[in-house]
Amino acid sequence: MPQRCCCWGADLLRLVSRSALQYDKSLCQLEGPAVRDAINRIFSAKTAPNIYEATNAALAELGLTRTFYLGPISNDRTRGRSLLSFGYSEDWEMKYRDGLRSVDPIPSAAALTSTPMFWHRLPPDLSLRPEEQAYLDMLPDWNMEQGICTMVFGPHSRVAMIGGSMPPGDDNIDSIDVNAFHVIAMASFAAYYRKVGIKGENTLSFSTSELDVLYWMAQGLSNIGIAKELGLSPEAVASATKQLFLKMNVFDRTSAVMKGVRLGYVIVSDDVSRRIDKQTGEDVAEPGR
Repeated sequence: MPQRCCCWGADLLRLVSRSALQYDKSLCQLEGPAVRDAINRIFSAKTAPNIYEATNAALAELGLTRTFYLGPISNDRTRGRSLLSFGYSEDWEMKYRDGLRSVDPIPSAAALTSTPMFWHRLPPDLSLRPEEQAYLDMLPDWNMEQGICTMVFGPHSRVAMIGGSMPPGDDNIDSIDVNAFHVIAMASFAAYYRKVGIKGENTLSFSTSELDVLYWMAQGLSNIGIAKELGLSPEAVASATKQLFLKMNVFDRTSAVMKGVRLGYVIVSDDVSRRIDKQTGEDVAEPGR
């Protein structure tokens, strides 16, 4: 595997940029006071349950009478993915919490796109394991064969997913206003973190090897390149990377580095710092300043 240059995560940085552009275009394309009023009600909600209530009402106006909230989304499917569901089958909810979350490929697929995704039209080049395909094949049993979802991003690389479906038997989901769905979902997540705040971000604990891996990751090296620099096996680097993702609640290298820079765990090259500056609007050249 060739080593990555200093432009670490360049493809993902472009993805985030495209997502921001889509957000701006969506705002411009929203028409009428109804959606704007719905978003105002979301941000005016006093409590987290009120935020869900306002979000569900806004999505229902689009025809999405069933909704779910899933998070945090990270690289490890066995952790996080707490589910809050409205209108879906209780049998699905129970089985999802009991283990189906570990074979659900939809969040991973949604993380690869900068726009909302219809889960009945997954990317054709997506490679599915047998157990993942089996999960998708079970969705009609719960009247979930069609739906739309999007990844939402919060402070300190918080990642979650919001999804919705039309009433059972209604096959017109392809006609919904995707831009409105995207903006409402992002507004809901932003409003949620305004209410609950952020705790414990500066109490993360890393081993020396994990910090070493994070440093070289920030310099743009691949796992093989990091292994050569540290005199470790690629498997050991992969294990340390997995632990970093788990502890930081992120699902990719770009988010891990950006979070490490913001919290002062790693210093990156000037070129990478400039890239992060453009993404965050913050000066990260001197972490912890």
